[in-house]
Amino acid sequence: MLTVLFTGGGCATVVCGTSQKIQITTTPPGAKARVGLDTITTPGVFLLSRKNDFTIEISKPGYEAERVHIHREWNHMIWGNLLLLPFAYVGVLTDAISGASNSLRPDSVNVRLTVIGDTR
Repeated sequence: MLTVLFTGGGCATVVCGTSQKIQITTTPPGAKARVGLDTITTPGVFLLSRKNDFTIEISKPGYEAERVHIHREWNHMIWGNLLLLPFAYVGVLTDAISGASNSLRPDSVNVRLTVIGDTR
């Protein structure tokens, strides 16, 4: 724990990191999923910063486009900083600045695409 304190890492930063993998699958597969400038073909994985909320845009020719919102939630690993008392504030501050104090939800996305014009 002293190593964490002296290197400026918070508990959530060390254990969970500052980014998170988000698995994207679609039915049918082969859709394009885009976040900002990053694009993948489904199934695939985005590596997203825990600092921000995101909107994933999913499209495939012949199907209606879909949007999925990824939002931040409190990462309970931040409580591990209490092990660093009386220096817990260092870890909490580091986790907050790095974004590691957050978890992204949902952490996996499965979208069933709808054929354009399908009235079912």
